[in-house]
Amino acid sequence: NVLRGKLGGALLLHELTLDRDLAMFVVFSSVAGVLGNAGQGAYAAANAGLDGLAVYRRESGLVGTSVAWGLWEAETGMTRGLSQRDRNRFAGLAMPTDEALALFDAALRSTEPVVVAARLDRTSPHPLTTGRFGRRPGRRAIAAGTPAGSVDEFAGLNPAQRQRR
Repeated sequence: NVLRGKLGGALLLHELTLDRDLAMFVVFSSVAGVLGNAGQGAYAAANAGLDGLAVYRRESGLVGTSVAWGLWEAETGMTRGLSQRDRNRFAGLAMPTDEALALFDAALRSTEPVVVAARLDRTSPHPLTTGRFGRRPGRRAIAAGTPAGSVDEFAGLNPAQRQRR
């Protein structure tokens, strides 16, 4: 149901506009599609699908941008039901509307098909990368402040070296 509502609608718009010369084709996904979100696998998958659609469109010579949104300060249908505990957990991560709209403008100027528009807490690692939900063999923590490296740097590495880096 989640895929049908979110990704299905976008795919339908994609198909219905293939013969049009669009100035832009923008879909709103969620940072959950990039980082995951415990208990919301279908939601994360639907949003990752939107990101993939934007990439596919760009690779096909069409316009396409997916904005992977983080939490907005303004209350929405999705955030209205958050408990006070959840609100406290996300304190400082919610974007004011003017900041979010500025990020949207920047996303439209970007040459990338997928952009993340979110505030991220870099002092509190994401559970999927820290093993909080179970450590995967061969994984190790990376010290805070360690640069991940550039795309060009990774391109020159073999798969084993990429994994270590």
